[in-house]
Amino acid sequence: MVNLTKYLASSGIISRRNAADAVKAGRVAVNGNTVLEPGLPVADNDIVTLDGNTVKPIASHRYIMLNKPPGYTSTHSDSHAEKTIFDLIQNNADKLDFAGRLDKMSEGMLLLSTDGKFIQRIAHPSFEVLKAYFVKTVPPLNGNAIAKIQSGVHDDGDFLKPRMVKTFQDGVIFILNEGKKREIRRLVAASSQAKITILRRIATGMLKMDNLKPGQWRELSTEELELAAIPNLSPFLNPED
Repeated sequence: MVNLTKYLASSGIISRRNAADAVKAGRVAVNGNTVLEPGLPVADNDIVTLDGNTVKPIASHRYIMLNKPPGYTSTHSDSHAEKTIFDLIQNNADKLDFAGRLDKMSEGMLLLSTDGKFIQRIAHPSFEVLKAYFVKTVPPLNGNAIAKIQSGVHDDGDFLKPRMVKTFQDGVIFILNEGKKREIRRLVAASSQAKITILRRIATGMLKMDNLKPGQWRELSTEELELAAIPNLSPFLNPED
């Protein structure tokens, strides 16, 4: 048996704190009876409802890597979005959340999960999990622009400064920790007249994008989950990469 708030939170539809508040507000019933005690023990065969809807714990969390194509919006609920990333994922995609959104025209690695703790571990800047992006522009960014970006720029009340910027193949690699809204696009616009033609996330922590084709996704292995959560060790920090 587990307490009621933990049972509710394990469904993935409400946080533990909000679950306790929902119970106290009389929104939760067990076996048809409204309960007001968040710590009430609940058995597997009990029927729990929240606002009249049956709630069940997720049997096991899902961890997914999606190769997001351009043109898809990272959202569950934007009524103006023609296509969303969840159109690409089957099987209870409504319970998945993403660890750091990519804007509509950006592409590449997007990690999604039903595990809120994993999402927090990957996305929150306090955990120092670095993300690497390949960026191609027209014309190519010159040395002055790269130096300005590396020094950081002020834009719309934010100070934007990547962890690292370096040339890579026919483009530039950006290493970010926090990833403020449209940060790379704002950095490029503030430092040059170049236009971004490709903005692709290629790594999270030590986990690199593999040979997934755009629009494809797959479940992550336990080893890959550990690689994604390694802080301060983006594989692209090594100048030899």
